Amino acid sequence: MVAKKVLVDLDFLNGSKPINVPTPVDPGDAVPKSYVDALSSTSFAANIGDGVLTVIPVAHLLNSLDVIVHVYDTVSLDDVICNVVRVDADNINLEFNVAPALDEYRVVVKS
Repeated sequence: MVAKKVLVDLDFLNGSKPINVPTPVDPGDAVPKSYVDALSSTSFAANIGDGVLTVIPVAHLLNSLDVIVHVYDTVSLDDVICNVVRVDADNINLEFNVAPALDEYRVVVKS
């Protein structure tokens, strides 16, 4: 694979200055592992809700208590307010007054 270097702004990942990351020349080339690791290891997302649980455990596996948690409705896309409890560096609990229906909400966790 022939790669070229492009300037990628990764401030949303770690607050650092933009860095050069190798990217594929065309969409048919494989994405460099370092680029995939940089993006995938700092965020987690999943649909949540089963119609029963009002406390939903989420295993984000980001190895950090310094996480930003965002929950939104999968249909209306409106933000959802709930209590977020950091259990440990890899897990959070989302607490709701009423149990969300099956896959009603989506949680996004970023470190």
